[in-house]
Amino acid sequence: MKKISLISGIFLLLSLSALAQDNVPVNQKESKYGKDSVQCLMNLSLYREFVKQKSFVEALPGWRKVFNDCPRATKNIYIDGAKIYRYLIKQEENEEVKKKLVDTLMMVYDQRIKYFGQKGENLSRKAVDLYRFDKSNYEEVYKLVKESYNILKEKTPAAAMLVYFKSSLKKYKHKTEEKEQLINDFSIVNSVMTKQYDSEQKQSKKDRIKKYQTAVEDLFAKSGVADCETLTDIYAEKFEANKDNVDFLKQVLKILTKVKCTESDLFAMSAEALYQQEPSADAAYGLAKVFLKKEDYKKAVEYYKEAINHTDSTIEIKANYYFELATIIGGKLGQKEAARNYAYKALKIKPNWGEPYL
Repeated sequence: MKKISLISGIFLLLSLSALAQDNVPVNQKESKYGKDSVQCLMNLSLYREFVKQKSFVEALPGWRKVFNDCPRATKNIYIDGAKIYRYLIKQEENEEVKKKLVDTLMMVYDQRIKYFGQKGENLSRKAVDLYRFDKSNYEEVYKLVKESYNILKEKTPAAAMLVYFKSSLKKYKHKTEEKEQLINDFSIVNSVMTKQYDSEQKQSKKDRIKKYQTAVEDLFAKSGVADCETLTDIYAEKFEANKDNVDFLKQVLKILTKVKCTESDLFAMSAEALYQQEPSADAAYGLAKVFLKKEDYKKAVEYYKEAINHTDSTIEIKANYYFELATIIGGKLGQKEAARNYAYKALKIKPNWGEPYL
């Protein structure tokens, strides 16, 4: 470990010195392989072999020469450079050296943008790596990912959108950002991730997006900013367009449950819409409980009946549904005869049950 630290420190000083000289305008007439194309190609080949073997310390000298002498040779210089410096940063124990290594990694991204463009994509990568290795620099991370989002909009990578919200939350906690900005950032991030999830075809990528979105929702729910009114403002306007979207409905129900907003109108609307798409005994019973809390007894009765219809008569839970339905119809709606009939149906399933007799 100390050997790696020493080697990386030496190469760091050399690379920083060389990088400082790399501010001259690009000569477009010059070969992309630099003044000495043979040497450039040789160094490129040598260092890439080390990278393929994951011998990143050994790859650094040749990589540094290519980075400085023929920076337009290939985009792989910057892809490999990021791999090399991520490795060195992870291995380094000295915080001062680690910080300088992070600075150099950031310079790799800057030079990649300079020679190969794709500013939005590379600002996203830069922001994700900066947050990964220096969370205290959340203000700069926020600026980077915000600029990336302004360029890419809904094509901003989900990993960058996660960092977008995390850095925004840090700004809020350190009182450099108002509550309204955090809410706005959550709305942007959540909306982008939802659209990306819906449009993605590859399941592994969908799973990763969902994982990031769940992390964002959890962080927002615990932030102290999320409340029923705020969440209703965010999701209510999207409800009509998404009332047939199962993933959207589950997302709304999940976050409303996390912040204990299960008695809100939005929760009831979302739960009913989800039931229409995925009817089941459990879902119907859950809705019955929602409307029972809201003292909408007619609606509660409707969903108790739905739960009963979706449950096999041999299952004892059906007896519980009958008994609870009897209690509501008799006690809240005053329909004594109907209540007795449902109580008897409960007893047919559980003959030795005493409560329905009471």
